[in-house]
Amino acid sequence: MTIENKASWEEVRAATPGTIFVDIAQDGFRFAILRGRSALCAYLGIPLNHPLAWRKYKSIDVRVHGGLTYDAPGGDGYLPEGYYWYGWDYGHAGDKVCFAEEVENILASTKEESPIPSTDSICWIEMSSGPSRWWR
Repeated sequence: MTIENKASWEEVRAATPGTIFVDIAQDGFRFAILRGRSALCAYLGIPLNHPLAWRKYKSIDVRVHGGLTYDAPGGDGYLPEGYYWYGWDYGHAGDKVCFAEEVENILASTKEESPIPSTDSICWIEMSSGPSRWWR
């Protein structure tokens, strides 16, 4: 099976999270690639009655980029019903992510107002409601 790239990186970045770029059904299984909140995500759909369905992703020994990070039945609005989905993302160090330029722009715009301190005097705090911030 060959998967052709049908979208440019600019189209992927501009797409709404949840946009499906690849959706292939074959031999009862389904494979999808979609735009996540910050990176592309890949999913393998297993029929609900298959012996591998309904297992937690941490219990499955499979090699995918960065390891499995998701398991759930479909029907959440993005992934179709009738399958138990296992997923992984491409949002790791060195991957091309959808928000990198926005973060660089935020850091560049705040650099003049308050320079980013050296790494020995800071810690990176993840903010669940928005972009991360630097704190002394």
